[in-house]
Amino acid sequence: MSVYDLMRQRCGLSQTEAAEFQGVRLDTVKSWCSGRRPAPARAVDELRDLYRRILEAGASYAAQLERRGPHVGEDGSARYLVGEPRDDQDAIAQGWPNKAACLAALGVAIAALPVDAAPELVPHDKNTGIPRAGKAKVQSR
Repeated sequence: MSVYDLMRQRCGLSQTEAAEFQGVRLDTVKSWCSGRRPAPARAVDELRDLYRRILEAGASYAAQLERRGPHVGEDGSARYLVGEPRDDQDAIAQGWPNKAACLAALGVAIAALPVDAAPELVPHDKNTGIPRAGKAKVQSR
């Protein structure tokens, strides 16, 4: 495993998605992941930046969920409604490169909820929202 591959995985990106995100060919990403060729510092920095944005957005979304409080269903159960993006376009509209990166932020948010919280993934709508990606500090090509 390479540092590049570790960061790609932490960002929730497949090799194909990483190639699209970074504007390079799939075989280039494969060689960076395997360590056959070292990834350029800029490529690693882009993933590090994306991962920081995932962590920040996840923490912010968890705080938003806690402020809103759990939704009490008809059966009396209390659940935190976690909005899941419908598709890549839904996530892209919130500043993410794709749905996978947004889902990584949702994972951070769910992990940050109180231990006794019961999260439930629901389709994103105006009532649930999804995490917004912060502004990239390192620009993709």
